Amino acid sequence: MTVQCPHCSTQYRVPQAQLSGSNPVFKCTKCEQIFEPGERRRSIRSRQKKNEDPPNLSFDFDDEEDDSTEQPAFVGGLIDSEEEEENDDIGEDEFADDELSAEDSEEELPGEDDEAWAEEPFEEEEDEEEDEEWEDEPLPPRPTIRRNPVRARRGRADPPQNPGRSPLRPVGWSVAVILLAYLLVAVTFDRRPEIALDTLSRIPVLGKLLGQDHLLAYRVKLDGITGGLDHIKGNRLAYVVTGRAINETNENLRLIEIEGELIAGGKARAVRKVYAANQAKGTIRNLSMSEVDMLLRLEPNRRFVIPPGKSASFLLVFPDPPADTSDVVCRVTEARTS
Repeated sequence: MTVQCPHCSTQYRVPQAQLSGSNPVFKCTKCEQIFEPGERRRSIRSRQKKNEDPPNLSFDFDDEEDDSTEQPAFVGGLIDSEEEEENDDIGEDEFADDELSAEDSEEELPGEDDEAWAEEPFEEEEDEEEDEEWEDEPLPPRPTIRRNPVRARRGRADPPQNPGRSPLRPVGWSVAVILLAYLLVAVTFDRRPEIALDTLSRIPVLGKLLGQDHLLAYRVKLDGITGGLDHIKGNRLAYVVTGRAINETNENLRLIEIEGELIAGGKARAVRKVYAANQAKGTIRNLSMSEVDMLLRLEPNRRFVIPPGKSASFLLVFPDPPADTSDVVCRVTEARTS
């Protein structure tokens, strides 16, 4: 019997004994594909190959051996061991008979006019119809591979991504605003100190601290300070300093204490403290030095006040000044409201 490879359409003469087993399987010697007898072609490529190389259906057995007369390698079927041994024995006998001459083989094979050969030549017509149907069907679309557009651009850097908002940005803006506000306040208070202290004194907690006496001294301004040599009682030489203390607070001040240092040779040689109470320079000329110290250290009368914006004169006397006296440094050490 003749079997045909469904992949390359190569036909082989196979003994009937090999086909009698259950599920016989053959291996084509041309395309090396495994197939079963009667299996139809399923691959599109095999059909195309068949159309290109039509099978040779003429069986002319000359002296030269044709590739189509080669027997496929019999792989075997899924049968029992006993049946396999019997098939092996039968197969050996049948293969021995296949070594006959070409004339004997020609007598055993049916001719082209034989009814059996003409009726069903392996359903060749049906295969041709199926091939035509398969050829009419459109081929499945080829899968397309989408490339990343960013990677497809060669020589271009990736576009910069929008960075997220930094958490330090609000902190930086807050610090900048605070520093700017402090700068404006500092400039304003430096030019108008009376406004600064008046504004700060109205703050509930800070105002009480600023209203205390030790802070009032910083709001008293000294002006018109002059100094020179003069004589007191007994024609005693003294260095006399005069000036005025201006009240720049918003309260009435009763006491303003002023300290003066006599500078001679670059050093402080004498220190005196007095109260601003409208002392006059002419009142000390007929007084001794002890009387001058007592007068200048006496506290003013309780009725004596210096209203805001007003001033009071003060007087400093340094007896027996050094010959190299150069200057006197004065400052306010205390200011009280009562």
